[in-house]
Amino acid sequence: MKNWDAKEQNWQIVDPGVTDKRLMITEAEFASALSVADRPGNTLSPLVRKAWDGVKLNTLTLHSRLCATAAHISVVGHITEEELRSRITRTDMANGFANRFLFALIKRSKELPFGGDLTDIQILHLGDQLKGIIGAAQGVGRVVFTDAARRSGRESIARCRPANLGSLEQSRLVAKRR
Repeated sequence: MKNWDAKEQNWQIVDPGVTDKRLMITEAEFASALSVADRPGNTLSPLVRKAWDGVKLNTLTLHSRLCATAAHISVVGHITEEELRSRITRTDMANGFANRFLFALIKRSKELPFGGDLTDIQILHLGDQLKGIIGAAQGVGRVVFTDAARRSGRESIARCRPANLGSLEQSRLVAKRR
């Protein structure tokens, strides 16, 4: 952060900031965050939209100003399907707040109250496999679309046009990202 030094007639670096601009937030009760965002005057929704769009984030206070540039924010929010349907508002869908999130519906295939019954050898084997996968992924450079992938993507987008969707809410979520 810089401040203008009127005496020296130049900008003085007050806070050099941090090099790692990543922040991952885990919200165990995402329904609470949606409720807060819906309150009059709350700035959560515009803040999330600004962060997603890469806009400089800052407070409007005169003293103790805070600023984040080039921030990379990830949110992992836990919410049931019923809560999401009841808490997400038409405004959230219309103004682009909701489509800043990737909603994934996870259903369990079975109940494993104790996490299954793997032996130590099986767990170590899975760990070794994961280590190998991570090592291979670290060597991957820039990932680009093939021509076939681009065609497939265009076709998928065409199928998701608002006229092909069942509800107004779904149409808004898809249409807003174009």
